[in-house]
This record gives sequence, structure tokens and C-alpha cells, in this order.
Amino acid sequence: MVSITRSLAALSRRAAPILLIAFAGLAAANPAAAVDTTLYAGSSVTASERYWSPALYVEVAGDRRQTGRFTWRPVASLGWVGARDERPQLDRDVVVAAAGVSLVDWWKRAFFSFQFGYANRTTEALSSHGQFISSVGWQGDRMALMVRHISNGNVFGGRNLGETMFMVGVTF
Repeated sequence: MVSITRSLAALSRRAAPILLIAFAGLAAANPAAAVDTTLYAGSSVTASERYWSPALYVEVAGDRRQTGRFTWRPVASLGWVGARDERPQLDRDVVVAAAGVSLVDWWKRAFFSFQFGYANRTTEALSSHGQFISSVGWQGDRMALMVRHISNGNVFGGRNLGETMFMVGVTF
């Protein structure tokens, strides 16, 4: 509980200004294309280390578009992965901003998303600033379930443990 309390306090000090600036920029860039906003909350685990931490994400998805037989949406997200007190190399909160594409409506409201992201800090799990974010999940009218993995794909160097999140979301 101390770790979650410390992580939430750190979120308000470090991540809140970054979140406000990024979403103000998204809103100013193209407010008409921002159709759905989903707030996700859940837990993240570092591969092979089994250290869990809280995670929050806000994702904005644009209008559905059709290309051949595929339906897709542009997406932008901003997330936070909390620090872990148990491990010195994982003791920093990380904020990740990303943009990409989500393939939607391909099987009973399932989706697959791929984004390119930037992490504001590095840890043993997210060992570079450049990140790839892949997600698979289900999107209802107001609720969403998602498994998300963030990793540098061993392209940008470092240990490349990655973060895997199990999240529940509410769409506005």
C-alpha cells in the first residue's frame, strides 16, 4: 500500500502537468476527430521479474475509417506506470505518450492497436525513451478491457524487459 500511495503522490507531482499539456495539444489539434475518450486503470507487471505496479492510461480515438475490408481508427494515448519500491532499477514513475492505429470491429467488438511512443524516463523495464505499444482488447459502449504491452522491441538498446498491463476502461 505504501508503494501505491507513494506512486499516486508522485503522479500528481510529475505526470499531471505532462498529461495536461499533451491533452491540451490533442484537443487543439483536431477536436472534431476525437470521438471517444477512454480512461483505463489497472496493474502492470515487468516481464520475468513479477513486480506489479499501478498503471493509468487515457486514450483518445478518432473516427472509424474503412480501408478495404479493415476498419481502423487513429489513436493517441498518454499513460503512467507507477514505481516499484522493491527494486532500485524500477523505482521511477514513467509517463508514456503515444500515437498509432487501432484495428476495430474485426470480431465481436475486439480491437488490436499498435502505437509508437515516447517514455519520459527510463527504467530497467522501459530501458529507452523510444517504445512500441501493442494492445488487444474488447470495447463495449461504455466499458473496455485491454491487455497492453510496452517494449522497445530490442531496437533501441537496453535490457528490454517491457511492461505488460491488464486494464479496465470507461469510455466517455
